[in-house]
Amino acid sequence: MMRTEQQQSPIWTLAFVAILAVSLLVPLSARSEPKAPQAAEFITTVTESALQVLRDGDASPDRRRRDLEHLLAQHFAMDRIGRFVVGAYWSRMSRDQQVRFQRLFKEWVAGYYSTRMTRYADITVSVSGATALPNGDEIVSTRIAGPSVEQPLAIAWRVKRYDGAPKIIDVIVEGISMVLVQKADFNAVLNKGGVDALLSALDERLIAVSGPAVSAGNGH
Repeated sequence: MMRTEQQQSPIWTLAFVAILAVSLLVPLSARSEPKAPQAAEFITTVTESALQVLRDGDASPDRRRRDLEHLLAQHFAMDRIGRFVVGAYWSRMSRDQQVRFQRLFKEWVAGYYSTRMTRYADITVSVSGATALPNGDEIVSTRIAGPSVEQPLAIAWRVKRYDGAPKIIDVIVEGISMVLVQKADFNAVLNKGGVDALLSALDERLIAVSGPAVSAGNGH
């Protein structure tokens, strides 16, 4: 059974706040090369844009959710992340199920975190380093701090280029991959009830955070 909204790990929320101020994993080893300035500039731009969303006191919940969906689509490899978090079940889905899952996943992520991030509008995000990995991916290390965060958090962003454009493919909070956390959560549902159980659970979660009108727009 998928964890309820209250059972979601706070580390996920903080990671997504930083997002707004997602083989994926290669250890941050000594084999890494020392420079990835373009990726660092990319992460700085993403966080600055997202903090503007956080600090817009006039934004309605619906507008905040739409702004977040736009940021996700623009700066995250959400299709790749979606395929990864369901693992081998991706190839077992019909085409219609794949399309429905990707839509639900993206809208749930945006809806869930857009309702929980306003309290973190006082954070700051600073880049502390960047490295280029041998396979061409880039890791940008940041720290987030502020009155709403008990202690500074180390967050690393894994960036991959698609046709030259940088996209975030993982967020690693204090050494914990958020993509792997989500994969474990989804696979617990998939292993117990299969694809239909996951789709139903995501549908219910989307209704919980965004209302029935959003879910109805998915055509089921």
